[in-house]
Amino acid sequence: LEEARAIAQKEKKILFIDFWADWCTACEEMERKLFVKDEFINFALANNILPVRIDYSNPTDALDKLAKEYNIRGLPTVVLTKADGELIHTLTGFYNKDYTMRELKSALKD
Repeated sequence: LEEARAIAQKEKKILFIDFWADWCTACEEMERKLFVKDEFINFALANNILPVRIDYSNPTDALDKLAKEYNIRGLPTVVLTKADGELIHTLTGFYNKDYTMRELKSALKD
């Protein structure tokens, strides 16, 4: 994450931080129904988004601290931040591609 933050600052990108776990069925669904779809990929490219995936399958003290920092209450959770760390939007859960894309687009309009 620190490396991604440095890249985001240097390249003026938005961080898309995905908290997920291998035991999380909604996380798997999000992977299959959103992340690999052209609409999401094109959106990420058009909005200068740098994706970062945080594997929360086996929590550690460091992961717990990070989850607390971002107020993670469940998985999957996606956190959008500016390069300087300012929170843009948090989206917990996966409902479907259309809903998630509407939420992401709306978050970046503000």
